[in-house]
Amino acid sequence: MQFDDITQRPAIVNLENIFVARDLRHWKEELSTARVEMVFCYKLFSSIIEGSKVNSAAKYHNILEKLAVLKEATLLFEDRLQQLALQFEGYAECDDMQCDQYYISNHLDFREKIEKHLLEYRLFKQKLLNGIQT
Repeated sequence: MQFDDITQRPAIVNLENIFVARDLRHWKEELSTARVEMVFCYKLFSSIIEGSKVNSAAKYHNILEKLAVLKEATLLFEDRLQQLALQFEGYAECDDMQCDQYYISNHLDFREKIEKHLLEYRLFKQKLLNGIQT
């Protein structure tokens, strides 16, 4: 399912769907950008390790380990995001508040987790860039 699809169905267009679709598009872009940056940084620091002395290589290994962990989590969030988008196809069938609440609760739960992950990545990237500047 495309992230825009849930706002294209007149039967289910409402304010919640507009915000959900916006969130899904935003998170997809954020995760994609983060993944590309992580791959770039991993390759960059791997090449630095190859040319560095043994005592400074340990510092870069820690960076590589953190990048690998963040990348794995990002890939999991990308998969979960796609699942969530597919799950929201069922939202069109909702005809009561309990059903609406189920989908909105799932969305809000996912939002909390993905925003925490994206913040963790942004803070790591900021720390990494600040370290490069000095």
